[in-house]
Amino acid sequence: MTGRSGSAGTDGKGDVEANFEEADHGGMQIDIVPAAPEEGSTDGEGIDAAARELLADMEVDHCKVILRDHGAPGWVTKARLETAIRRSGVK
Repeated sequence: MTGRSGSAGTDGKGDVEANFEEADHGGMQIDIVPAAPEEGSTDGEGIDAAARELLADMEVDHCKVILRDHGAPGWVTKARLETAIRRSGVK
């Protein structure tokens, strides 16, 4: 890991929290932490696809992403992850 990191969605909105850390090798590691059952269901495949699409669009090849999902739709996941990436200073 290179040390540049960023996060978004931690201010009580309760949809998804995104943590991003740039890496210099190893590809994309995306971990999805599902919400508690009472908070809604997690579409792990949809969230993973949305995150990978955004990372490809932003030309990020190597990183570690942790998404703590509380039932967010894909577009919200992308927005939070993009904010985390930009806060890291990568793009």
